[in-house]
This record gives sequence, C-alpha cells and structure tokens, in this order.
Amino acid sequence: MTTPSAILFMCVALEMCLFPLIDLKKCIAGDIPWEGDVQTVVSNDFETGLPAGWSVIVNADTNAYWRFDNPGGVGNLTGGSGVFAVVDSLEAGYVDADAELRSTPYTVIPTALTYLVFQTDFKRYEFPPEEVADVDVSTNGVRGGWCNVWRQTGSDYQGQVRVDLTSILRGASNFVVRFHYYNSFCDWWWQIDDVSLVIEKDVNTNGLPDWWETRFYGGLTNLTAEADSDQDGASDRDEFIAGTDPTNAVSVLRLGSYVHHDGKFDFEFQTTSGRIYALMNCTNLISGRWTNVSPWISGLGGNTNLTVNESVLTSFYRLSTQRW
Repeated sequence: MTTPSAILFMCVALEMCLFPLIDLKKCIAGDIPWEGDVQTVVSNDFETGLPAGWSVIVNADTNAYWRFDNPGGVGNLTGGSGVFAVVDSLEAGYVDADAELRSTPYTVIPTALTYLVFQTDFKRYEFPPEEVADVDVSTNGVRGGWCNVWRQTGSDYQGQVRVDLTSILRGASNFVVRFHYYNSFCDWWWQIDDVSLVIEKDVNTNGLPDWWETRFYGGLTNLTAEADSDQDGASDRDEFIAGTDPTNAVSVLRLGSYVHHDGKFDFEFQTTSGRIYALMNCTNLISGRWTNVSPWISGLGGNTNLTVNESVLTSFYRLSTQRW
C-alpha cells in the first residue's frame, strides 16, 4: 500500500540488517490537521443514496449488495453521520457476498498530489472464510484494470483512512475507485462514508508538495522524488512521508537497538509527530507475506518502544510509518 508509507525493515536472525523500503498502507487521518495547504475537490456523503454516476456491481448472491438504507439497523459506525454505504453480510444471510461500489470516473489533476479519504467500519467475523475489504483504482476508467491501494482483512478496522494515490495516477487521464467486499458468507459488514478526493499542490509534478519543498529548500526545486539530498539512504519522498529532514543525514527513519527476552522482541526507534508507526513481520522474504505484529502508535517526537511476541528467532521485521 509506491508512496503512502515509508518503511524500514530489519532481519532478526544472527545479526541485524537494515534496508529502506516503500510500501502502500492505509493511513489513519482522523480529525488531525493536514500539514500543508490542501483542497477537497470531490466529496460524497451518500445522503441521497447512490451518487450520480456511481454504480453497484453484484458478483454473487443478489441479496448481498451495497445499500444505503441501514439494512442491519446498527447505524453509522464509521465516524461519519447520517446515511452511509454498506454491504451487510449478516443481514443478507447464508449467501455468498461479493459486491462492488464503483465511483464515477474522475479527472486527474497533474499538478497535485492526490489522496483518497474515507470513513469506514469493517467488522470481521472470527471464523473462516476470511472476508476481504479492498479499495482498488482503475486508471483506465470504467474499463478497469484494477490496482489495489488499501485492504482490510483478518481484524476489525474503524475510523478514517487516507490513501496516497499520486504515484498510481501519474500519466493517467481519468480514474475510477472501487470498494470491493468479497469472500464473505454470513459474516458481519463493511461500511463506508464521506468519500473524498483531497489534493496538495505540486506545480513541478516531482512527487513532493510545494509547501514541503519551500520549508526545506526555500522554494520549488528540480529534485526528483527519488533524490537523496543528504545521502542518508532515504529518498526525499521517503523523508517527506516519514516526517524527517531531507537536508540532515542524522534525521532519518531508523530502527535502533532491540532486546530479545522471554519470547519477545523489544524494538526502539525515534518518532516524529504527525506520524503513526507499526511493526510488521515476515518469515520468508520470497513469499512477500507481511503481517502486522503490533498496533499502530502515534509519534510524539521522541524515542519509543514496540514489543512483539515472537517464537521464531529467524524472522524479518520492518517498521512502517505513515502520515496522519
């Protein structure tokens, strides 16, 4: 879940290894202010039901589909208010649920960084099958060719989500967002509300917002997002996401020391305010299957620790940080 989160990963085996990575993850925005000047260019609150130009696609039983009439009677649990969109697998009963909610095609603004923001409540049923909530984007309009940009499965999730779509939309002429709920059979539900597109100005279209370049370089630059101005191993784009200083090699996302005791790993690292952090684990890098092994915590600008249970010593860990 690319640009939205900066990630550092380490292997814990016989020694520590550090490698900078980028991954696409969800970002909890809540009511915390954006760092720079932003503009909401599209907003849909579902107060009148299905927005004009949007569509509902049912791929399985016709009793399980995106609705706007609170079919289960639980109310809006997303953090939004009023009418909301929901696939309620429990209300649909003992049927397969596989349904899509597709937006109208949007026009890409080439001189801006683009974010998808929405409120959500994903309620997971604890027994198989493992239902999935996917947010996908097509840069080919309604003809499709979908790229997954956010996924929730295996645990509940409630609150606001912010996904950076900038790198995916570069060069595209129009795009469609798809909310796809599937692999569900009489489980719980997935609600969404207040779907918005938010932009930050990026006049030179280098993947770095104008306000951020001005803050650290005094104005717009000819840098690319992949540039590493301070030669600390992290690209300028990574440093923007991590909230570190791209002109100071000491200011960079790093895992510090760790201690292994009583079947647990205790990791130390430096945080930045306005960011959230989590540890992920993988036992086989070839598989590429990473799992969250810690909750997301808020950065306060100082050192902090995350402790995880781990019975396998030969394992890989990475630290993920995201903008609020």
